[in-house]
Amino acid sequence: MKKLLITLIGIASLNANAAWDVSSEENPVTGVNNYYAHSPSASPHKQLGFPYRDVRSWLGVACNNKGEVWAYIGHNKANFTGGEWNGGNKGHDLPVRFDKNVSNMYVFEEGDFLHLSSSWRNQFIASVKGSSTLTTGLRWYKQGDVYFKYSLAGSTKAINQIYSKCGIK
Repeated sequence: MKKLLITLIGIASLNANAAWDVSSEENPVTGVNNYYAHSPSASPHKQLGFPYRDVRSWLGVACNNKGEVWAYIGHNKANFTGGEWNGGNKGHDLPVRFDKNVSNMYVFEEGDFLHLSSSWRNQFIASVKGSSTLTTGLRWYKQGDVYFKYSLAGSTKAINQIYSKCGIK
């Protein structure tokens, strides 16, 4: 039993210290290359009820060889409530806490993703690069307020790496 507990603690600490991942893909039709920097996935602050018990979330910053940049928060499944319709997209004022700094940023839904609006994107990316953790959350259908805490360790290196591939300084 003691050995199992030590093993589980070791696995948990490895996941908590996991680095950001960098990946790429090429659109075979247009030839545009997209580059992605993703955080390790995070579990919700408290376990959710069915059908969301296995929900995971991650942060992403991406760019392409056309110089476009975008940032998002991904989920393997989601059902956000609240927000308001704005130009065909449902938007939310997202409460965020970078380390000890609390503010709101505007995001819009696209499937299981929350995309940072263009007016907040640069501030979000700078805060990701300059902080240790991000805690954020939204109201989910029949789950209440759901919060995630993301590790930002290694984010600067990963984001700088994709920016270099995209020709962004």
